[in-house]
Amino acid sequence: MTQPQHDSLLTVRAVQDLTQLSRTTLHRLCRAGHLHPIHIGRSLRFSSVEITAFMQVGVSSTDRPARR
Repeated sequence: MTQPQHDSLLTVRAVQDLTQLSRTTLHRLCRAGHLHPIHIGRSLRFSSVEITAFMQVGVSSTDRPARR
């Protein structure tokens, strides 16, 4: 039997530390639909399961919008 994954909420700073991405890049990934933050008041939190999956899969160059 497999253990269910424990899903905790991570702050922007915690995600920055895990992914080595800047705050601006995280917000761009959210706007592009690659990450789905949870809004708690004015704060953003991220699912640890989603961040782990994102780190494994990443974003391919075909997923990125063209530069303007």
